[in-house]
Amino acid sequence: MNNTSAKAFGEMMRKSRTGRRMPQERLAEIVGISVTYCREIEHGKYTPTWIIWLKICKLLDIDIDKLYELYVLEETDKPA
Repeated sequence: MNNTSAKAFGEMMRKSRTGRRMPQERLAEIVGISVTYCREIEHGKYTPTWIIWLKICKLLDIDIDKLYELYVLEETDKPA
C-alpha cells in the first residue's frame, strides 16, 4: 500500500468506525493494537500488517474486494 492508499484506507476506516459510534480505544482493544497505532493508521501515517488490516476490515465491515480493486489493482495497472 503506498502513501495515498494508506491515507485512503485510514479515511475509510475512520468513517466506518465513527459511523458505528465506536471510539478508537474500543477498536484498538478489539483488534489488539495501541490507540496511538490506531490513530496513526487512520491518519495514513502507517500501513498495518495484513493480519491487522484484515481484522479492521472484518470488524468494520469494510469490503475487502472493493479495497483490492481500488488500491491493489489500480496500483498494478500504473506504468512504472
